[in-house]
Amino acid sequence: MSLPTKLRDYLSYFVRAVIGFGIMRVQGNSMVPLAHDGDFILSRPITWFDTIRVGDVVVFKHPDLGYMVKVVSLIESKTARVEGLSPLSVDSKFCGWIQIRDIKTRPFAIVPQSFKFSRRRGSLQMIRRSKVCGLMKVAKTLSKFERDPTSCGSP
Repeated sequence: MSLPTKLRDYLSYFVRAVIGFGIMRVQGNSMVPLAHDGDFILSRPITWFDTIRVGDVVVFKHPDLGYMVKVVSLIESKTARVEGLSPLSVDSKFCGWIQIRDIKTRPFAIVPQSFKFSRRRGSLQMIRRSKVCGLMKVAKTLSKFERDPTSCGSP
C-alpha cells in the first residue's frame, strides 16, 4: 500500500470518527442512474446492530479493486451478492459475492457534482431503499439481476 493510499485511509477513518460519516467520490458509471461519475456519496459506518438487506446500497473494500459502491441483490448466510445498477458495471461474476463483514459503510445521500442549495436538480439526494428496489426491478427487466427483487418490498 502506497503512502498516499495509507494517508487517505487514515484521513477517512478520522473524518468518520469525528463527524460520524464518510465522504466518497464516485468513480465510474456502475451505479447510474442513482449515482454518476464525479458525484459524492455521504455514508455512515456499519455497526454491529445493523442488518444488511436486499436493496441496500453498500460500500465495501474489494481486495483487488479497492472501495466500491454496489447494491445488495442476494444474501446467503454470511455472504452477500452485490451488483451495480448499470450494464456498465463490473461483471458481478468478478466481484459479486462478498463477506458481509467486508461491508464498511452504508451510503445515505448523494451530492451531485453540480450541487446547489435548491430543490431543483442538482441538490442533495437522499438514498431511499424503495427507490433502489425500483431501479433493481427495472434492471431485472433488462436481465441484469438473476433473482427477483420482490423481497425489497418489505421494509
